Amino acid sequence: LSVEEKVRVRIATDKRMAGADVRVAVGPAAGEVRLRGVVKDADQSGRAVRLAEGTVGVEKVTSELAVPE
Repeated sequence: LSVEEKVRVRIATDKRMAGADVRVAVGPAAGEVRLRGVVKDADQSGRAVRLAEGTVGVEKVTSELAVPE
């Protein structure tokens, strides 16, 4: 699997990420991952970042996740 696919699978299969709409993009540099989309709260946002950071091949994570008010 590519780094993008690994991150996507980790987030999609994590029970604490239920209901989140997270899109994963990689680059421009190798090992860089950007998370975009909507999560239900700050805890879920942090969880998505930690899941991405813990993925083999990921060196940097940028979060653009939104939390509804």
